Amino acid sequence: MPIGTKSVLAIILARGGSKRFPGKNLALFNGKPLVLHAVEQAAGSAYIDRIIVSSDSDEILDRVPAHTRLKRPDSLSTDTATSESAVLHALVAHPGYDYFVLLQPTSPLRSTSDIEQTIRYASTYPAGKSCTVTDGTTTPNGAVYACRTSLFLASPTTPLSKYAHPSPIPA
Repeated sequence: MPIGTKSVLAIILARGGSKRFPGKNLALFNGKPLVLHAVEQAAGSAYIDRIIVSSDSDEILDRVPAHTRLKRPDSLSTDTATSESAVLHALVAHPGYDYFVLLQPTSPLRSTSDIEQTIRYASTYPAGKSCTVTDGTTTPNGAVYACRTSLFLASPTTPLSKYAHPSPIPA
């Protein structure tokens, strides 16, 4: 169900080649891979119309529902590739969404309510952007970013943190 008449794409970036913590997106938390927590949290939202897991790793993609899989090119999965380039790839592969929400697998304690509140805030805030913040601050914590797609597409190399107007939702 879209928020109002707006459609929302959830994007989960799960690269396979972490150097500091190899296999981190498949690491188990409460008995499930981190990436699967993000998929399930997004699936619980009434606002999200589609979920995409973008990865260069077949092992990661094999662990998520088939309808969510998006194979990311190796060039967008290097140590120097940006999240923004992977988000752009997902938006080009799945056009037509008014908003997108970025969920990082490494934030398994976020709730579906956090996701929905951040989307609601982005869709009502004039700037069209929002994110969850560290409790008691306005510092983005990386759990949820929501943004009007047209705003991002107008400048897709600008870091997502610059688009993220902190919502009053600590996650």
